[in-house]
Amino acid sequence: MTYLPVNQGGMVEVNALQKALTERTGLVAVMAVNNETGVLQPVQALAELAHKRGALFFTDAVQAAPHIPLDIKGWGADMLSISSHKFYGPKGCGVLYVKNGVKIDRFVGGGEQERGLRGGTTNVPAVVGLSQAFCQM
Repeated sequence: MTYLPVNQGGMVEVNALQKALTERTGLVAVMAVNNETGVLQPVQALAELAHKRGALFFTDAVQAAPHIPLDIKGWGADMLSISSHKFYGPKGCGVLYVKNGVKIDRFVGGGEQERGLRGGTTNVPAVVGLSQAFCQM
């Protein structure tokens, strides 16, 4: 695992990622917006660079969701996460976007719910609350 430095403004610089990428890099993960400083990272440029090297790009958009439009396609995100509580939805509920064709491993064993990715029962009221809160943003 490689951690990238940030500049004085708290931003990951594209050239730092370029230097860190190797042929073994499979995933680049970056927060879209920092929860403490509010710095918006250059996710599109970072995703483009990751893709040029054959790596997937994940962005944690939890802090971004209530403040800026989530442009998953424009950002070039292969995976993106948000959390409901950041936009006044139920706590403990979130979204993991996974682009068509991207394969991820199961992360909760059990039944075949959620296309075989997790066992357990979906918290339908929380999902409905998340969707309603998201639509109200």
